[in-house]
Amino acid sequence: MARQVVSVGHDASFRDLVTALLEHGVSTVPVVDPAGRPIGLVTAADVAAKSEFHGGADRLPMFGGPRRRSRWRKAGARTAGELMTAPAPTIAADAPLHVALRRLADAKSAQLCVVDQEARLVGLMSHRDVLSALLRPDADIQAEAAAGAPAGIAVRVADGVVTLTGTVGLRSVAEQAVRRAQCVRGAVAVTDELDFGFDDLTAHAL
Repeated sequence: MARQVVSVGHDASFRDLVTALLEHGVSTVPVVDPAGRPIGLVTAADVAAKSEFHGGADRLPMFGGPRRRSRWRKAGARTAGELMTAPAPTIAADAPLHVALRRLADAKSAQLCVVDQEARLVGLMSHRDVLSALLRPDADIQAEAAAGAPAGIAVRVADGVVTLTGTVGLRSVAEQAVRRAQCVRGAVAVTDELDFGFDDLTAHAL
């Protein structure tokens, strides 16, 4: 997550936006309210619409779909509030990895505004930030997986792949251990080499 985030207010001018994008080398600038809460996003593509459609002087495009017409409407914008896409897609700073991935997949933006408990902007998150979790050290993955494993289960990790070995009393316990290991942040896959003494799942189905 990028914590050094440049943001602008609702009334920031068009040139203020261009300056923020260029000086900080970013492609997205959050728009925040006076309390620092994100209310929208402005991207470099939004700003470029000014030149693409000559400040809105061109006629409304008849072809190209809704996205092109949306860019045309933004071409006449003079402030961040007029140019931004709202509402801003947000995610809590303490949200689990899988929640962040789903939010990114559902959002129309390539970035999410990370907010604290007061809904104030504290960072920006992209797929690049989330993917970095997949390079978590094996030792850290093993420590977390082992901490959540029932007694009798040994855990080893190589290249992010978690292998569970050992014997437990019930099949349900073994399957629960596998699911828990699959949820460990950074786990690439789980190899199930567990044995169990009694198949309680089949017994309950009869």
